[in-house]
Amino acid sequence: MKTVCFAIQKGGTGKTSLSMALAGELAQTQGPTVIIDADPQGNTSGQLFPQVETELADLLFAIAENKKPALQTAVKETGFPNLSIIPTAGLDGRLRLYAETLATANPWALDDLLKSLADSKKFAYCVIDTSPAFGPLEKSALLAADECVTPLMGDTYGADGLTIFLDNLEALKRSQRAKQPAYNKILFNAYDKRIPSHEQIMKELKSGSGGNMDIYCFPTDPIYRRAQDKRTVIHALTGTKPETRAELSRLAKAVR
Repeated sequence: MKTVCFAIQKGGTGKTSLSMALAGELAQTQGPTVIIDADPQGNTSGQLFPQVETELADLLFAIAENKKPALQTAVKETGFPNLSIIPTAGLDGRLRLYAETLATANPWALDDLLKSLADSKKFAYCVIDTSPAFGPLEKSALLAADECVTPLMGDTYGADGLTIFLDNLEALKRSQRAKQPAYNKILFNAYDKRIPSHEQIMKELKSGSGGNMDIYCFPTDPIYRRAQDKRTVIHALTGTKPETRAELSRLAKAVR
């Protein structure tokens, strides 16, 4: 099971929308996919599976207590073919409680959870959506993933956030002597080549990465808002921009 974690410690980059879009693309074109809502706000769950019973926090608390996580009750079908979710009930705060109390002492808890998921042989892909932070829970998600991707908006603060994220990721991998996650993908969200600042940031990304980063350019697309209103993934709707579809296809093929 290939696992991709969306992470950057900055809000407003479209991380949740793009993680759901990739999960939908993988489910539609590559194979059975599960998305894990590891953001205590629970926005992904609110869109795809609002009626939460057993949630991610329950599984992580069980692992911290050396108990077997109840995957069979936590993994839920979303209604979109081949796409399931391990949800988070954002309002009750259980995942935030776990992050504040037990996550630091259990950096490999999500890795253990993913191994159980992989052993079930139900999914070919897993996408993890995280909060805009770099705390113990986010670190656990990154250590569990095969690779991470970072959505970026075309502003100075976004570029600064990317630099901070890169430094934090490298420090995390050194501290844990971990080879994973691989990191070579940036998603430039709401990209518009007509905007000079976007072109300048694009040049800086290409020159600063030493040619090692793949950059995916996603346009502003009203389909994300429509998908939120309909509580589904964009693939269940019509009207997605061709540029959005093309970049999602390219990204999904690259994470295989």
